[in-house]
Amino acid sequence: NVSPLNLTVTGVGTQPGTLAKVDLSFKLGSGGNLTWRGDLDLTALSSKGQLKLDGLALTKVWQLFLKDQLPLEIVGGQLALQTDYAFSSTDAGTQVLLTNAGADVKQLSLTEPGKSESLINLASLAVDGIKLDLQKQQLDIASVSSSNALIKSWLQADGQINYQSLFAGDQTAATAVASENEAVKPWDIRLGELTLANYQVDFTDFTQPKPFQLQLSELNASLKDYRNQDGISWAWQFCSRVNQTGWVYVAGARGVAPVA
Repeated sequence: NVSPLNLTVTGVGTQPGTLAKVDLSFKLGSGGNLTWRGDLDLTALSSKGQLKLDGLALTKVWQLFLKDQLPLEIVGGQLALQTDYAFSSTDAGTQVLLTNAGADVKQLSLTEPGKSESLINLASLAVDGIKLDLQKQQLDIASVSSSNALIKSWLQADGQINYQSLFAGDQTAATAVASENEAVKPWDIRLGELTLANYQVDFTDFTQPKPFQLQLSELNASLKDYRNQDGISWAWQFCSRVNQTGWVYVAGARGVAPVA
């Protein structure tokens, strides 16, 4: 359910080129507020404007839409989204353009379904400067930044990482999807910068007679100028404290290897 709902529409017409102006806002019963302001051409099936969603409770999203698809339970977190958009549908196909888009996640917490201990706690994740062109299949992201996260992982006695068993799913279906994707034109993806700040990873190896514990704390990592194109390299660096006794620092450049 939604409430309160505020809707204003002006300039509606059936003549070609007539643009109706729409101003819509409402509060979602599951948490969050949605605002849509834009122009709508009913004859040409096109629209452009701005969309904004804030304060969306991710626990409700998981319960309503993701419970059967995501093998982790979202027990906390809020999401905000905003974008400028342009949409059109013609004989040449459907076109969607997104500009000035971004997403912000706060206080995300994930657990195994039915268990109380958090596997992932993420204080902040921001994705800024998103541009998308559907027909050209181009996605540009200016920056992705995240800070203050705690991730728990372990190697099970059977030799599998705990996340492997959680995401195992239907391998037959996954293989079929992968085969279909081989024939699809790949997207051109660009990422200006990725930064992780003050992460912590707690890892336990249960394959050993005495479980071995490894902690990476005060972990900072970055990647710059990523593209999923052959022969283009990007710079990266990684720094972390190890078991509170020492530090590791590595940096370099790499790229996607050309397919022979």
